[in-house]
Amino acid sequence: MELTKRKYSTKATVRLISTPELAGNAIRCLYARQTETEQNTKSTIFLNRMGFSATDAYMGSYLANYVSSGNTLSGDFLARAMKLVYKYRKQLTKILNQD
Repeated sequence: MELTKRKYSTKATVRLISTPELAGNAIRCLYARQTETEQNTKSTIFLNRMGFSATDAYMGSYLANYVSSGNTLSGDFLARAMKLVYKYRKQLTKILNQD
């Protein structure tokens, strides 16, 4: 018997990423899609539709590094992360579905 892989919708993705820990993981996933140069400069250089846009690169990188340092998102940081999760829900859905 062959198992079929579940495909998540963008709505399901946003619902799945509704806790501070999961929002932090989502931000880290987006950050991982930035090139090494983009990560080092906290900017977006390449228009490859991966990671953060130029508008969100600095804050997204900051939040990813904040979470990677062992901190938990809360307050304003959590609110900003959730806005990014919603904005990048299609990209996160592709990551989740491994498309």
